[in-house]
Amino acid sequence: MPMPMTIVKPDRSPKSAGLPGAINAEQEAAIRAIDGPSIVIAGPGSGKTQTLAAKALHIHSCYPDARILCVTHTRKAAEEMRGRIAGRRPSASLTISTIHSLCYSILKSSRRQPPKVLSHYDHAAIVRLAARRVSFNSDMREITQIISQTKLGLLDHEGERGKLVCEYERLKGQRLDYDDLLLLALGQLQSAENCYPRPSHILVDEAQDLDPVQTKLLRRLARNGSNVTFFLDHNQAIFSFKGACYDQIERLADIYPDTRKFYLVRNHRSSGSILNAANRLIQRNGSDNYSIPTRHAGVTPIWVAVGNEIEEAQLAARIVADLVHERFEPREILLLYRVN
Repeated sequence: MPMPMTIVKPDRSPKSAGLPGAINAEQEAAIRAIDGPSIVIAGPGSGKTQTLAAKALHIHSCYPDARILCVTHTRKAAEEMRGRIAGRRPSASLTISTIHSLCYSILKSSRRQPPKVLSHYDHAAIVRLAARRVSFNSDMREITQIISQTKLGLLDHEGERGKLVCEYERLKGQRLDYDDLLLLALGQLQSAENCYPRPSHILVDEAQDLDPVQTKLLRRLARNGSNVTFFLDHNQAIFSFKGACYDQIERLADIYPDTRKFYLVRNHRSSGSILNAANRLIQRNGSDNYSIPTRHAGVTPIWVAVGNEIEEAQLAARIVADLVHERFEPREILLLYRVN
């Protein structure tokens, strides 16, 4: 059974001089929780990255000798973090990294030669060749997913899957893919000879997209398994095909006892009408993860019921044609869709 979590109400005390003036009460409560594990459930537009950056700076102001690690999944997100902290970076003891770059650094610290990592092009070519060699017929995305999940231990290494992975590994040789980086870095951290410097505080961005191996790696990296903050929104999970778990909140609470839980519910990005419409849809899906609008209502969205996806596409095409007829430029029109 998952360990119980404490839901912390926002601290309404005056803000200290060390926190930005734009921080609201919910963000401030999450920022001040610097000792022990915590989970920050941050909806879209709630200032998650701002809160994460402010918390890193606040930790340093409280503990000047702290070794702070900020981890995310993509280089774009890492650059966004650096931009928020640029000019205010407390010292060289604050590290901002993607998970895979972190793994590369861990491996590099224990090797005479830097590890050789497969390029995206070579990886795709080897996956195609391995599938063809063992007559594994499937969509390339699915084949890549099967290889990754089998290597990470999420699927059994048996039958046709086993043959596929073995051929893939044979063709790949000594070069490392992203799964190798995770597995080898985890093994290095578990080794008695490991001397990689451990951070005193870890801030994890988009924690809903962590897979079990990444979670184990971060747990090994943390000192005594504490002082870890996970920022997540399970409604925005995009890496389930890579093994990310939908019940990440419960799993993290089970791993880190006495986890404190914070909600960032104020949306600063979307207009009120759009946000209220989204809240109604989310609640119909059985989720209590809602957002409170802070902007004006804006234009009311139009809801249209259609019979099937063909009618939906035809309606969208007519709306676009009408807008162009009304002298809107095509570049002014954005069409979003869920299914290709």
